[in-house]
Amino acid sequence: MVRQLSIGYAYKKHGTQYKEESAETKLALALIAANHSVGSGRTITALSPLTVPYWIVQVAPSRSVLISATGIPNQSLTFTENNRLAEFRRVLSSEIGEPGDVPAAVGKLQSLLGSVQTSTHKLEAFQDPSFLTMVGKFVLELDPNATPNRPEMRVDSNSALEKSQQFQKLMESCRTRVNALEDLRRLTRERLQNQLSVIENLMATERSRWEQRVRALEERTRQDIDTLRKKESDGAYEMREKHKIAVRAITADFNRTAADIERLFVEGLELVRSTRSEISNKSEDVEAAIAEYRKLKEKMGASMSRYSDIVRSMDTRAEQVLKEFRRAQEELKKHGEGLARNTESGIAELNGRLDALRKEMAQKMGEMENLRTEVKQATDRILHAVDEAVTSQQSEFLKLMALALDNNVIPTLAPLTRLDIEVFVASHSDGGMTVLTPCISPDDRIGAAASHKSIDEALSTALSQSLKSWTSSDRAFNASLQQAIIRGNVLTRSNGLKALQTGLLELQRRQVLNEGVKEKLEFTWEKISGKCPRCGAETKGSKFCPQCGQVIAE
Repeated sequence: MVRQLSIGYAYKKHGTQYKEESAETKLALALIAANHSVGSGRTITALSPLTVPYWIVQVAPSRSVLISATGIPNQSLTFTENNRLAEFRRVLSSEIGEPGDVPAAVGKLQSLLGSVQTSTHKLEAFQDPSFLTMVGKFVLELDPNATPNRPEMRVDSNSALEKSQQFQKLMESCRTRVNALEDLRRLTRERLQNQLSVIENLMATERSRWEQRVRALEERTRQDIDTLRKKESDGAYEMREKHKIAVRAITADFNRTAADIERLFVEGLELVRSTRSEISNKSEDVEAAIAEYRKLKEKMGASMSRYSDIVRSMDTRAEQVLKEFRRAQEELKKHGEGLARNTESGIAELNGRLDALRKEMAQKMGEMENLRTEVKQATDRILHAVDEAVTSQQSEFLKLMALALDNNVIPTLAPLTRLDIEVFVASHSDGGMTVLTPCISPDDRIGAAASHKSIDEALSTALSQSLKSWTSSDRAFNASLQQAIIRGNVLTRSNGLKALQTGLLELQRRQVLNEGVKEKLEFTWEKISGKCPRCGAETKGSKFCPQCGQVIAE
């Protein structure tokens, strides 16, 4: 069953609610707006109320699509689809057994992900429903007895349902592709990040193992170095002790050589003592005493000759002792230097072994870090590509769903609803026309020519642009619209003036008309009504213009 709703041309505010104006008040307000739009140098040749018909068909529990009953406009949407996602899943599940497999597999995955096909779908008579978002409070049930003046409805209820089914198929297909890619993204992230976790855990284990080896070798090296230094210290101590003994032996030997001098002087001293004793005994025999001295002198001369020989011998020995001592010193120094060299060489060898282990650790960890970086970069690349693919599909879905209206916007919607939006079309003497869209009655006083506040600017813009675009692009619609304008032209109706006066009286009662506006508008009506909209000839209620044959009324 079709529910029939409408948005009227004019509403008056009643507290916090809006109430639709009467047909007579709408006419008065439309004439005022038409006077404002016509400007100078032109006249109004027709003023016609008509409705722009739409079908609103539910396509989901909370969404509906807006279909123009006139059959225009057309929407073209482009969709992409990847037919190789199954192969993508196969590579993901069977060709990645360890972290090293990731970079090569990602190359294949990127190639598969880029294999997309494009298709364009034409949605006939679908219209962006966003202009209805803010006008739900103005939507009313259409009087069952009303006969809206519509352009030809080229889309009936059955056709609207068929078009909505086309939309539903596209929606489900698009949603399926989005869900498939989102599931693929989850699987890709899970699979590749697992491999990343594997290599990171392996790196942590290997790093711990290598660090334990290095610490153990560091401790062993420290102990070995301590042993080498102790060995050097012990060797140096032993050598110094041997050196001391050797030097003492040299000194003792030299000391024994000096004993000859001691004996010589001891003998001389004993000789002197003995001579003095003899001289003392010769206290009265001076000559004898002198003789004893001369003996002493002779003997001492011989001793002094021996002294020179002994000193020369000791000088020679002293030189030999010095050479032996210096040789011992040099040997001690060389041995100490040898011990130091051996120690440093051993320490260098131990440190070299430690450095080699550290370098091996750095090389192994570097290789693993390079692999981790490759895996991470490859993972980031494919996840970014999958994210872009998901975003692209989501964007396509959102573009499609932009043609779907939230059912909460118009609470009275049914699964199949026809919505008539009432406008006035003012035709001008220069062949142009102005679309007067739904408005709110003024609260302040106005003149005979004034624009009214739209119930919603988006609605006003959409209606004006749509009608002008459709008339210029679709001859059949233009002809149908012109017929509707002729049918609804209030300027050719015999009761038109009376209806206008009723509406003006209502506005005057509300005190929203300036002084003299009612009379001025009545005069304008008399001036423009009852004439042919093409040539301006008097028609006097005829169905055709007697002068040019233009259809005046149907």
